[in-house]
Amino acid sequence: CSPGCRNGGLCIAKNTCKCSQWFVGEQCEFPVCRSTCLNGGRCVKPNVCLCDSRFWTGVRCQLPVCMFPCLHGGRCVRPNQCSCQSGYYGKMCEKAICKDSCFNGGRCIRPGTCACAFGFTGPRC
Repeated sequence: CSPGCRNGGLCIAKNTCKCSQWFVGEQCEFPVCRSTCLNGGRCVKPNVCLCDSRFWTGVRCQLPVCMFPCLHGGRCVRPNQCSCQSGYYGKMCEKAICKDSCFNGGRCIRPGTCACAFGFTGPRC
């Protein structure tokens, strides 16, 4: 076979390679991934997907990546998009929801909990 068979393939006739179960192609040059690589991932070695690490991870590039962590129990559901637990919102679920407003410069730190400015107290400052 010219060029020769690659990745352990055997030349069984003129320019005919018999590939192992892990490679395909005329010279056995392409690796095989038993499970399809998703979201634009490429099979680079047998059963190894190369993902665009800015957006996807996981064996099959099936898990989205959030560059900043989802906080307060939020989950990364799409690249750079968090699904927040009840009581939180924001790009990273970093903001708490206070059903009743915080007054006098107080700020919401947990659902229903205000952190009061100096000199103010009480549930809503």
